[in-house]
Amino acid sequence: MLDFNANLALISLFLLVIITTAVSSQNEDSEYSTLYHNNSQLEEVLRSLVKEYPEKSRIYSIGTSRKDVDIWVLELNGNLAELNSANPKLGIPHVKLVGNVHGNEPVGREMILKLAQHLLENYTTDGEVKWLMDNTRISLLPCLNPDGFELAVEKEEDFDCEHNTLYSGRGNAVGVDLNKNYPDYFRKNQFRNEPESEALKQWMFDNNFVLSASLHDGALLVTYPFNSLESSHLWSHILNSTANGMAPRNYTNLRNRNHQQRNSGKPRSSTDVTNFFNEWHVRERRHRRSPTPDDDVFQALARVYTKANPKMREGCKNSMKISEGIINGAEDQPSVGTMADYNYHAHGCMELTMQISCCTYPPSAQLEGLWNDNKQALMMFLAQGHRGVRGVVRNEEGKPIEFAKVVVRGRQFHTNTTKNGEFWKILTRSGLYTLKITAEGYQTLDRYPFIVPEVENPSRPNYIWLDIKMKRETNSDQQKLTGKLQSSTSRPSEDDNGVELLNWPAKNRQPENLAVNSQSESIESSQDEEMNSSASTSEESPWDIFKNNYATIMIVFGLIALILVVALICTEQFSARSFK
Repeated sequence: MLDFNANLALISLFLLVIITTAVSSQNEDSEYSTLYHNNSQLEEVLRSLVKEYPEKSRIYSIGTSRKDVDIWVLELNGNLAELNSANPKLGIPHVKLVGNVHGNEPVGREMILKLAQHLLENYTTDGEVKWLMDNTRISLLPCLNPDGFELAVEKEEDFDCEHNTLYSGRGNAVGVDLNKNYPDYFRKNQFRNEPESEALKQWMFDNNFVLSASLHDGALLVTYPFNSLESSHLWSHILNSTANGMAPRNYTNLRNRNHQQRNSGKPRSSTDVTNFFNEWHVRERRHRRSPTPDDDVFQALARVYTKANPKMREGCKNSMKISEGIINGAEDQPSVGTMADYNYHAHGCMELTMQISCCTYPPSAQLEGLWNDNKQALMMFLAQGHRGVRGVVRNEEGKPIEFAKVVVRGRQFHTNTTKNGEFWKILTRSGLYTLKITAEGYQTLDRYPFIVPEVENPSRPNYIWLDIKMKRETNSDQQKLTGKLQSSTSRPSEDDNGVELLNWPAKNRQPENLAVNSQSESIESSQDEEMNSSASTSEESPWDIFKNNYATIMIVFGLIALILVVALICTEQFSARSFK
């Protein structure tokens, strides 16, 4: 009897170990969430991740700050070596996150560190993570402003964030706001060439980013371009304020006072926190939106984030309520030379500004809760880089055309093709669109039609892939469309110009590795092979389902087994008493 109970006790202990291990595997992301990391610790975390996951990550510096501190980037992908090879898989969208633009807003840097850890550690056990990593190039820049971060001060637990703000460390080492230090679309701005912003601009020039977000503190809100107003609109506010009883002298005084207090490091009262924009702009804010040609896309992307993080829609306790937690940047607070506007008008990259914490530099005890609030939203946002249209532009020999300009008609801003001829354009509404494609030495394709499919799963958005051929310039004015057009819709025979559409398969797909110098016959062959094999790989196997839900299955199994063991012990004891 004693031996039997001892064995049952050992079995129970073994099952408890299994349950504990499974639970810990589900909560393994918590290591980096308890405290803020200084600049040297941040680098150590990034290097440790690369050391542990060398096939899926790499670290590099895009430049240095005013005080010569490196600005680190962590690049992630399920097969990074292949992606950076001479013959990469085509069509992989490149997305980025940027944190700690303002030194006193470090929540973003910690969220990016947590996200990097989550993506790498859960690659083999989480199906959504694996899909995102395998199909996306992800660049994470945790801290753009390392000098400002060193000057900033973490809030105490009892600090009243709603009525006081510490601005120490907001700018870089010389007080320049690194979020408003870029060429503006509407007017010439007197920005300084700070090393941090110059490094960021060069980084963007070297990479074809499709989607981006910068993470900030101080509100629960997503803003989208344009943040700047046309010059006439901007200055009409100042002139109109005179008629409303606010003299230009007050505007100048408010601007100077705001600048001094932002860089003084002194707490500011609720009255002082109201900057000069609020005093002459808010009364007319709803009439002064500054929409881009892609306003519908920006709004849809912003809604994806706030829908996945419901607290963003609630807003901070004492702040003005914003519908759905999203607003046009100029409508919220017009600013000249912002990073988000520059991403869009200079590079065609869709960047949102996400304010994810009511308090700037909140106590570190809040970081775990903030991570839980934003974890799914960050994952969902990065997946949106797959929406819309993508493809490759080639010449008649099948060779890629670099620096071809691709414009979706009605959307004004173009994207340039990569050295492999790739292009991407995020579109969130399904339906018929047309492209205009120009390249030096080639005939212009003026109306190239395509259909964007409906998105069935927001966490794994589908898209349309185009393989476009361009003919070299001739004396003929006749422009003819060639190439592949792929969609899930039925095949039309002609577009609105009467041009026949060639090779319209029944479903959209992404190509396998395509050799840069391959001929059109081999291109068609490789794509047809993938279409035939995609049906057999689209559904997860039972083994994949088991791997993706390993921790949950083990917990359930362990609990059931533990209940059975306890029942056996109780039955044995009852039998022993009955025997006596």
